[in-house]
Amino acid sequence: MPILLQVINEVPPLRVHSSRIYTILSEIFSNVLEHGLLKLDSKIKTSADGFHDYYEQRKRALLSLKEGCISFDLSFFDEKEARFLKILMKDSGNGFVEKPPSDIGTEEYCGRGIPLLRSLCHSVTYLEGGRVCEIVYRWR
Repeated sequence: MPILLQVINEVPPLRVHSSRIYTILSEIFSNVLEHGLLKLDSKIKTSADGFHDYYEQRKRALLSLKEGCISFDLSFFDEKEARFLKILMKDSGNGFVEKPPSDIGTEEYCGRGIPLLRSLCHSVTYLEGGRVCEIVYRWR
């Protein structure tokens, strides 16, 4: 993530949006890693104790992960009235979207990431069974 943020900061039109773009990248990366590669279930995070258990499971899953990859493809483009950053993130796992985004819960400790992404982005689209997430960030 620090390398991606450094690249974003090198592009002057993106620099002023770097904190928002970092939030977007961090959130989608966490979803891809935790649910696509590590196959963790967010429903564990329905309480403070469950939140702790979730991150203990995450730690164990990371230590036992033998292979897997997450790739990013970022492209920046202008149109007449707006500028866009398109982010494609792909994982080598089984994907991380099991339900349509509107069905994802908003429990106190889980289910907040997708709505956050949707509030910050022009569009969020899942492809290839959830193994690819296409995000478009737009500004004027």
